[in-house]
Amino acid sequence: MVSTGGRCTTRSSLQTQQLVHNADESPNQASPAAMYGGARSLIAVPMRQEGELVGAFVIYRTEVRPFTEQQITLVSSFASQAVIAVENARLLNELRQRTAELEDKSRQLAEASRHKSQFLANMSHELRTPLNAILGYTELILDNIYGDTPEKMRGVLARIESNGRHLLGLINDVLDLSKIEAGQLVLALGDYSLRECRAHGLQRGRASIAASWPRRD
Repeated sequence: MVSTGGRCTTRSSLQTQQLVHNADESPNQASPAAMYGGARSLIAVPMRQEGELVGAFVIYRTEVRPFTEQQITLVSSFASQAVIAVENARLLNELRQRTAELEDKSRQLAEASRHKSQFLANMSHELRTPLNAILGYTELILDNIYGDTPEKMRGVLARIESNGRHLLGLINDVLDLSKIEAGQLVLALGDYSLRECRAHGLQRGRASIAASWPRRD
């Protein structure tokens, strides 16, 4: 505890960073509490957060009546609690600000994901239409609708059809993925043959290998 020596009690507390007890605060002193509040006896306790001065806790009386040691100890305790309250308020504000920023980022990501799903769905439809046409004409040629097809050409057309159906399966998978993300995929419940599923998987695998390693005639 220090004496003010005729100086402003609050300013003295901030400058010395020690508790200041002025039993008789003169109205002529440059103290706002004395000038505007009529303070005569005053206590100023510096408020420190992790060693850094953040303010002062001030209590005063409008009459000359010194504070007791017990009262001074109580005011010091209040000052310590006030520092904790101020820090908690600051952390709460930072948390609210951070939460608002995260919510805004989440909305932006959700919007970007929606646009991505819409783009994939549109592209899948745009790719499936010409691909189905290619597969349809390939089948017509293999069925000799346009005349007899040479055996060498039939092998090439068979690979085109196989690779095209593999690509169509990939496009359908992308479309299904976009539907899943949009919550629009409808499950078809029914009985399936494991043998047919295995055969279909093997066929897809062979088509994928054939697309990666095309043969040369």
